[in-house]
Amino acid sequence: MWFDADPALAPTFEAKDLRYRRDDTPAGTLFFSTFFGGHDADWSTPVDTFVDFAHFVVCR
Repeated sequence: MWFDADPALAPTFEAKDLRYRRDDTPAGTLFFSTFFGGHDADWSTPVDTFVDFAHFVVCR
């Protein structure tokens, strides 16, 4: 898992060797969620913003 603030540079944050399960119990669902902002205009960004979720890999 990693986060790139600037795709041209090395990852801003990177975590390696994550373990999500300790046994052979199969996962039947993947939940992904993201949130940006708040409940009123005070939370809005002053510039256009985008997010790109790509290269998801789920394997067994």
